[in-house]
Amino acid sequence: MYCAGERIAVNSAQRNVFCDTNGGNILLWDILGSFVIIGPLIATYKLIEGLNRLCADYSRHVGANGAQNVTNIYISGH
Repeated sequence: MYCAGERIAVNSAQRNVFCDTNGGNILLWDILGSFVIIGPLIATYKLIEGLNRLCADYSRHVGANGAQNVTNIYISGH
């Protein structure tokens, strides 16, 4: 989950999308939050929320005509 959170953080920064999701945040909610039982659910929610923000931004740039309108869209990986 850490790597997924970091990828969301890096890609959000590249696309200028506000997202408070990062690997450390996810890891803390997942591990330390397990003491309050609901922590892993919050970690999963934060991952999904960050990914939804990236997907919404990507969809806005793609437009109605599909990927033909997109130039230089790159999702970085490890």
